[in-house]
Amino acid sequence: MKPQEVKHIRNYDSVALGCPAMGFEEIDDDIFEPMYNAIKDDLPQKKVMLFGSYGWGGGEWMRTWEKEITGFGVKLVCDSVICCEGPDQLVREEARAAGAKLV
Repeated sequence: MKPQEVKHIRNYDSVALGCPAMGFEEIDDDIFEPMYNAIKDDLPQKKVMLFGSYGWGGGEWMRTWEKEITGFGVKLVCDSVICCEGPDQLVREEARAAGAKLV
């Protein structure tokens, strides 16, 4: 999705943002990052949660993302949900609990 195609989030009270780690444990810079940059100025006024996955490493990209997003005023409603590869039952339960806090 291109930034100009993003339905603006101003009409929403809460936002869940998810992205898999790419390359060297970084947010996807081809598709996700342009969309994220288009909406991030509106995020400090929203309830926000983050989720994502990674295929190797320890998920450090999520800690970096959390630090960045809270650094410009976003208050996360819960711990980020992150998993290696696909979610297991525990991660699914964490995601449900996070979603409940978001709404």
